[in-house]
Amino acid sequence: MKVNQCPRVSRLSILPRTYIFCIVLSVLLFSGNIATAEEPIQGTTPQEALPQNTLVQHNSPEPSAERTDFVISLDAFYSHKDDKDGDSLSDGGGLNGMLGMGKRLKDRLTFMLIYTGSYNNSGDYYSDLVGPRERTEYQSHTITPMLKYDFGENDRYSLTPSIFYTRTYNKDVGGGGWDDGLYNYRDKGGDLDFKVRGMGYGEKDGDLMLGLQYYKREYTNYESLLDLATGIGIEEDERDYDGILGRIGYNWGYNIGFSWSADYYLLYKKLEGKKVVGSDGVLNGDEQEDYLHNLELWFWYVPDTQPGLRFGLALNGRLNRSNQNYYDGLGTTLPGDDVFLPDFYDFNSYGIRPSISYLLPMLPLTTTITYTYQKLDYTDRLAQDSEGSYKNEEQDETQNGVNLRLFYDLTGLLNVRPRWQVGIYGRWQYLKVDSNNDDESVYRYDREEYEYTAGMSFRY
Repeated sequence: MKVNQCPRVSRLSILPRTYIFCIVLSVLLFSGNIATAEEPIQGTTPQEALPQNTLVQHNSPEPSAERTDFVISLDAFYSHKDDKDGDSLSDGGGLNGMLGMGKRLKDRLTFMLIYTGSYNNSGDYYSDLVGPRERTEYQSHTITPMLKYDFGENDRYSLTPSIFYTRTYNKDVGGGGWDDGLYNYRDKGGDLDFKVRGMGYGEKDGDLMLGLQYYKREYTNYESLLDLATGIGIEEDERDYDGILGRIGYNWGYNIGFSWSADYYLLYKKLEGKKVVGSDGVLNGDEQEDYLHNLELWFWYVPDTQPGLRFGLALNGRLNRSNQNYYDGLGTTLPGDDVFLPDFYDFNSYGIRPSISYLLPMLPLTTTITYTYQKLDYTDRLAQDSEGSYKNEEQDETQNGVNLRLFYDLTGLLNVRPRWQVGIYGRWQYLKVDSNNDDESVYRYDREEYEYTAGMSFRY
């Protein structure tokens, strides 16, 4: 279930932090992480880590010009992972935090500054677009200053320019410090987002969001294997790229009844340091270009007779197209056994995630259960057997997962201030990943594991 609506209330009766909190929800949505009542199941499907600040604005009241207001969000958790045989995989925890401030500069102009950060030392997997890599620790930090300008009748339109800077750090299983992570990256860029309110139909509200973003990503530690072998510097900074992302989104509905939301983006990547390899294994001088299409659809239903019950359904589809190929010399000097794989990075992916959430009428306890299915098909990449030989079939992968989450709201019990929200939660998660690629000399394609998490959340 997707959180995509903020309360429609009088502009004069709301303090700035409510406005900022709605903005922060939008930040999380547009960074590629679906805002759900449960945390998303993590698989290994290749997924471009989008910049974390890209905005889709939602309905929100205007802050007051009388003072600067702040909003704080913090989640702390402990987790334990076991594999299918009951062997312990990892113990650890993490933090996810956000600090935002907002100030009305003029009647229709608002300045906001948002910091988001995360830390995890429970171990997880991420994709390097070839296979899943394991890391022991991860942290990310993003700072985003932005301006929001409202115009038109009843402030129906809004325009939000912003700039941002991100730093990420990885500790891979091979060891090393924070500054040694092979896939540490830095993002610098800017956004321009446009929103139109009052685009609904029937008796419900609708909002249309458009966004355009440019950013530069730099992998500070990544070095080309070709450059290391030759010392010539042919593919210097081969992972770095310029990205242009265009996005369109639409929300329709409200708190009761049926609602839906759609979000599509197209990401274009230009890798100036990476050359395209030809069928003869020689770089042809063309620069690598990638196009990633992503479509997300969310549907949810809240019965008017049972407002604590919520049914959700999320659908997603993803297509990646690249002009890059792959030439495998198989570690020998004999050209006769070399394998050329055209369009190595092209894939199609689709998934479905139904969910049910229920808030007990006499107890502030919310239970959410989610099932996730995700399928990945490479269009031309061949799978390999356990010895590394290529099969006569394209590589594919299937993920199945179940997520059960309990959240208990302690706000009333602790008798804290109305603007505070404090809660504790527990989660059980099952994930099974199956691939027809049996060569796990570098990557681990198949796994089946259970994760148990306990945490506390704080909002102000």
